[in-house]
Amino acid sequence: MVRRFLLLLCFTPIFLMAGLFSGFKLTGNKCTVAFTGDLGDVFHPTGNQSGVSPKINRLNDIINELKKSYPEVIFVDTGHFLNLPDTTETDYNNIPVMTFLQTSTFELANLGARDLLMANSLRLFDTHRDKKPALLSIFKDCESGKNNGDTFKDVSIGEAGAIRFLGAAIFNTERFAPSLMKRYKSPALPDMLLALLEQSPRSTISILLSCLSPAENDSIAEKVTSLSLIIEKDASPKHPVRKVHNTYIVHRDEMETVGLVTFKIKSTGVIGNISVKNYHLNKKKNSIFSFLNRKKSETSTSPLPRIGEMLPWEELLGKVGIQHDSYEIRRITASGYSSRVNSTNIYYYDLFKYYKRVGKSFYVDHALGRGYPQLLFIATLDNDNRLASVDFVFPITLPEGIAEADGFLKSYIGKRHNEIQFEPGGCSGMEIVFKALHNDLWLLLEIAAKFTDQD
Repeated sequence: MVRRFLLLLCFTPIFLMAGLFSGFKLTGNKCTVAFTGDLGDVFHPTGNQSGVSPKINRLNDIINELKKSYPEVIFVDTGHFLNLPDTTETDYNNIPVMTFLQTSTFELANLGARDLLMANSLRLFDTHRDKKPALLSIFKDCESGKNNGDTFKDVSIGEAGAIRFLGAAIFNTERFAPSLMKRYKSPALPDMLLALLEQSPRSTISILLSCLSPAENDSIAEKVTSLSLIIEKDASPKHPVRKVHNTYIVHRDEMETVGLVTFKIKSTGVIGNISVKNYHLNKKKNSIFSFLNRKKSETSTSPLPRIGEMLPWEELLGKVGIQHDSYEIRRITASGYSSRVNSTNIYYYDLFKYYKRVGKSFYVDHALGRGYPQLLFIATLDNDNRLASVDFVFPITLPEGIAEADGFLKSYIGKRHNEIQFEPGGCSGMEIVFKALHNDLWLLLEIAAKFTDQD
């Protein structure tokens, strides 16, 4: 008995050391994930001229440098890699950003609202379902009942196990095209994520690629405490790393940036020693260590709106929201607005009913750039320069049909320029177009209040 005790005592340190070393590869393992987001705006910036943007070349350089410096890096995209010009300028098998993601060996891409909006037009699921990157989505097609992408994907990190990647997005088009809401069905997000994290085989850690807002990501981290990390699509120079309960949340400091998050696995489901680096697309030289060569950000020159153009057919005034029996054409010079409008010579139509002025109408023509919709509408104001109606000469055309903008504009009617606010909710996938419409209305109302008669 004593002999057995002595033998056990002698071998106990060896067993302990073996136990420590058996867990060493897990607890000491360092992981590196490079992430992008909103690549659709890089490949098709609003108003950009035709041809390859120099930022795409810089993006390729950054990816190649990261591969050299971090051989085990995992490349992922948080969403909105597609953009509206993809539906008019490319075919199903030649989507520029998809070619980039494939040749750059991206493992995963999260399907954001804009990607879902254009997926059918581009036959995205038919053409790219079995190729890398894997497309993450918890949405189901309402007609077929099939998932539109992979609900999750496990990526091996060697003997340390695997990372389970999941995706999150919201598809809500009720403010501009409620008919599209019938296309996709999504279960309750927190419950769905919890169920996916429990599926066998269990992963070492879990990462959510999110197209949601920071506040929504915080809420998910509070409810799904088993998530190890959330990588946000949104960018902000503040707080690149935060922690909500057990979950770290990271983002880039600028949109046109490749983010790099590194961390160590402390135990199953738990990470630490986390840090984020940013590699910007607006550097002269794309070496990872070329921070001294940073230059002023490049910006795409977006086409300016033509506010107060002459109507191509004055019969269109018969469709405006204020009844009238005659009109007079007026002209103002919007001095100080030369950088915001195509021409400072602005025409509008004074509307009269029984010789009494009842409002004024402005014709707006705003081409957002190649491959984007063109905004053609008549905005009519009452005598107090409040928006009375917006009547489209040509409807806003989406990849899947015509936008129903009445829901979006409902909150604008009866307001002055300093009373309207842009609310992106309900505009999933088309925020860029409806933000342009908002800006045009704001500018028009501001000019009208400043330069037109108030009586």
